[in-house]
Amino acid sequence: MEHSGEQWDYPNAWPPLQYMVVTGLADSGQPQAMRYASEVATKWVRSNFEVWKDKTAMLEKLLRN
Repeated sequence: MEHSGEQWDYPNAWPPLQYMVVTGLADSGQPQAMRYASEVATKWVRSNFEVWKDKTAMLEKLLRN
């Protein structure tokens, strides 16, 4: 894997990419993948909520750390 330097590349996290990953895992029918989809979705919502509490705004993308 190589870093492109594009804004949608690591370490940024974008809502559409999160949606695709969560939906793909959830729709896989595999119990472990479905559990992981739930974990990813929960972390995404919590992260956005923490940003909103801090900035009282929703951001276009989040910096993953």
